Amino acid sequence: MIKRLLLFFSLVVSLEAFCQDYSLVNTGKTYFFQYRHYSNVDLTDAIRIDSFTVNGSDSIFFNFKKFGPNLLDQTGTCARTLQHIGSMGIQTIKYSNGDFCFLNSDTDSVFIRSSALINDTWTMYRFINGNTIEATLSNISVAGFIGLTDTVKTVTLQARDILQNPVAHPFNNKTISFSRNYGLVKTVNLLTFPSDTLTYDIYGQTNPVAGQQNLTARDIFNFNVGDIFHFLHEQNALSHQYDIYTRLKVLSKYVSVNQDTIIYLDSSYQVVVETDTATTTRTLLYDSIISDQYIISEFQKFEKLPEEPAFPLTAFQNGSYQQGYSPVLNRRFKRISPYEEYYRYSDSCWNDPIIDGYPCWYEFYEGLGRGNGPGFYNTDCQFMFYNSSFQVLYYQQGADIWGSPVNFDSLLSSTFDLGDSNPQISFYPNPFTTSVQLHFETPVSGHRFILLLFDVLGKEVLRIPDIHSDIVIERNNLARGVYSYSLTSEKQAATTGKLIVY
Repeated sequence: MIKRLLLFFSLVVSLEAFCQDYSLVNTGKTYFFQYRHYSNVDLTDAIRIDSFTVNGSDSIFFNFKKFGPNLLDQTGTCARTLQHIGSMGIQTIKYSNGDFCFLNSDTDSVFIRSSALINDTWTMYRFINGNTIEATLSNISVAGFIGLTDTVKTVTLQARDILQNPVAHPFNNKTISFSRNYGLVKTVNLLTFPSDTLTYDIYGQTNPVAGQQNLTARDIFNFNVGDIFHFLHEQNALSHQYDIYTRLKVLSKYVSVNQDTIIYLDSSYQVVVETDTATTTRTLLYDSIISDQYIISEFQKFEKLPEEPAFPLTAFQNGSYQQGYSPVLNRRFKRISPYEEYYRYSDSCWNDPIIDGYPCWYEFYEGLGRGNGPGFYNTDCQFMFYNSSFQVLYYQQGADIWGSPVNFDSLLSSTFDLGDSNPQISFYPNPFTTSVQLHFETPVSGHRFILLLFDVLGKEVLRIPDIHSDIVIERNNLARGVYSYSLTSEKQAATTGKLIVY
């Protein structure tokens, strides 16, 4: 097994553009890569070279520091330390011949030959038993990505045994791509290579700005006049429960001259449903105009890159935000949980928290930073005798509509039942050619529904909100075929089925 761990030299070269043909590492910019985590959540990884050293004709690059496990003290007060780590390894070495060596977390070498030509082959990684992962430059072509166009080289991987015979391996036929001017376009996690097979795709970059960027407070607290939000704040304590429903509508927006302060004037309507073992009471808490003010400079933690320390290192408690993307909401988010926070013993020694129960975790979504606290989109706290959660049930921002609207009128009625069964409906005719009628077989007085229609690939092709009675649906541009529908109430009860278009 090849091990290359170069000493840090005292000479740190000032950052400048370090870009030659097919250079996989460029200083003076930040790269964002998106990957589908094993939990089926799309997360974002950031690469920003904050320093490099020179060893003769070779250069050694270091990513910005993150909290990482200290392998020399996994149980003591220094279980976490700040390290130059990232998906490009613990350090990246560029040799004078253009080859790149990425050191994984075990300080093993992973090689990429950026100067390779078509069909050139080399050993990318060598296992301790002598087996290897072989890389072959399989394609050179002009390609587009994140709004840019460049010449891209593609490397294809194949595992081989010590006799160079092909062997089965998860990396077989996986590819890595890099462009002439913009570095890696598609890669794997070189820090955990070869145990991690997740694919990382370029998502955005700075200098020049292209694709998606870091999610900041200005993105989170960005609303417009006419935007509508419905929230639910639940508080449960043994046999007692509070369900607080809130409706906000943006009436006006003011931005200060220096762009730092944003003030919204909202209409606010709030109802609480309180339930204990014997009774349920419903109360109108609020029906008025409120003012929400956000000072962007007070949310500097959101300016940090994904997994970068959120606060100064002198802080007693610190943590890092994960950044991701929600295909369901079509929104970027930043998330922090107690398992991503660390307690400080010194500037170089941190440790995992001792957690009793399940303390709060928070999510902040692009354009949805409304509600309690400093604008949580979603939060959940569970303690010994009670738990508290906050979530958005529905929003309408221009043509972007998500969720099911709450029927606030029915909330104050004793006939409102959170356990209502799914509505019984029918479509006639089904199949249809020009139009179809949606008919409710059971009474739905006081309730609102949203109808979603999906094609055979699961893509949403039709959305009709605020349905409260029978309606006629025109075919319009729907292609001939079989569609799945979902009719969802404000309480998330859903009726599903098939609809056929001739």
